[in-house]
Amino acid sequence: RVLHRLAGNVPGSEALSLVRALLTKNASLLKLASGNPVTPVALLRSFRALDPDHPVTRSTSVLYWPHGSPAEAAAFALADAVCVWGGAEAVRSACSLARPGQTVLDYGPKRSLAFIDREAIREPAAAAEVAAALALDVSVHDQQACHSPQLALVERPARAFCQALGAALDEVSRSLPRGFVSLDTHA
Repeated sequence: RVLHRLAGNVPGSEALSLVRALLTKNASLLKLASGNPVTPVALLRSFRALDPDHPVTRSTSVLYWPHGSPAEAAAFALADAVCVWGGAEAVRSACSLARPGQTVLDYGPKRSLAFIDREAIREPAAAAEVAAALALDVSVHDQQACHSPQLALVERPARAFCQALGAALDEVSRSLPRGFVSLDTHA
């Protein structure tokens, strides 16, 4: 039995985590992340729609509980292994809840980098194209996803590229405005 503590900022992690467990014929309990409560439920509903009696359908469940609830302790007690996705605090929390000998596989926190080679940005049109791609990459999920670069290393000369990147970031902020931000995030 595998408990999957999912992260709301890693699109597709729920499917990846579940596929790994299914390939090794494990029963799975997916703990919904508050940041993405829809995808895992839709995934399991699709299993049920295809075949409600299939072993994959019958061996996979999805639940939500708040951090620190009795359900969390019960889920850890029942699990043979835990896959935890998320930041440092999520990993520390899972490790503190794990019993001795319980396998904890952690997927986080990660940092991403972008490397920009001077040959790729030598021509102004190419620099604008690379800048637009980088601006989109760094903007995905408001830089909360591990695949959103937090650092770009640009080979010199970089001044023209940085100006193109500024323009591209302005364009992304107009075409993909930031989503709802809680009061806690603002603070």
